[in-house]
Amino acid sequence: MVAATITAAVYLPVLTVSEISVEDLRPIILFTSLAVAAIGLMIARTALLPLKKIAAGSTQVARGNFRSEVCGGVINKSRLKKADEVSRALMTFELMRRRIVQLEENLDDSVKSKRLDVEEINDQLINKDMTLQRANAKLVGQHEELKRINAELASKNMELSQSNEKLQKLDKMKSDFILIAAHELRTPIQPILGSIHLAGKGLISNKEAWESIEQEAKQLSNVANYILDVGKIESGTFTYEMKPIELKLLIDGITSNSSKLASEDGIISIAKEVDRDDVVITGDKERLLQAFGTLSATR
Repeated sequence: MVAATITAAVYLPVLTVSEISVEDLRPIILFTSLAVAAIGLMIARTALLPLKKIAAGSTQVARGNFRSEVCGGVINKSRLKKADEVSRALMTFELMRRRIVQLEENLDDSVKSKRLDVEEINDQLINKDMTLQRANAKLVGQHEELKRINAELASKNMELSQSNEKLQKLDKMKSDFILIAAHELRTPIQPILGSIHLAGKGLISNKEAWESIEQEAKQLSNVANYILDVGKIESGTFTYEMKPIELKLLIDGITSNSSKLASEDGIISIAKEVDRDDVVITGDKERLLQAFGTLSATR
């Protein structure tokens, strides 16, 4: 429109009213129309450029690309105020894009920070899991050790129980032995005292008294040997002297040393008579006499 005005201002002064005709105005009108169209096209392109940028930016945003800039420079209130509606829309879109980019960066930083925190927590969990595994392995070892100790304690308890039973048996044996020893010691002492008493009153001769005392003293000596034999039995050094023995002589020895073996109630009885005088057995005569003497004492 400006170009048409300028053209008209150039040509119109040259031509007079009388000289103007339709044929003369046709080029002017055509040139003016073309100028107006060119200026309109330029104005349209200038007005539509922000819209094209907004459309292109929207396409990139829709694709997830927030890094494509649609409007450069610093966007402030003064610039927004001076811009037309379309340019203001373009700058507003750019501000929105920049805000989204900033939020995305902040979100990335936050995600990275959280990822680092998660990795640190995961490392701590791994360390704790390894510590727990070591502790569990240690507990398993302690459990096995405890089982072994319990098994040993059970074995020791059994051994202790068996030892207690043996000790009880030994204690009973010692008690029985003390009773038997006391009886055996008392048995020869009474005849010795009786012989001394009778000899003192003149009821028996001194020779008879000494013979009785000698016999009972030998019995005391035997009792002392029996007591010593107990120690040999406990130490495992007790021995036997196995020899042929005539059965008749053994029976005579038993009846002469322990006259009380003939039981009054019939529980124990000894037959002194044998069918044959030549019956011989193998054994330790002293130990056999000792055994039968013990039977006499336990009654």
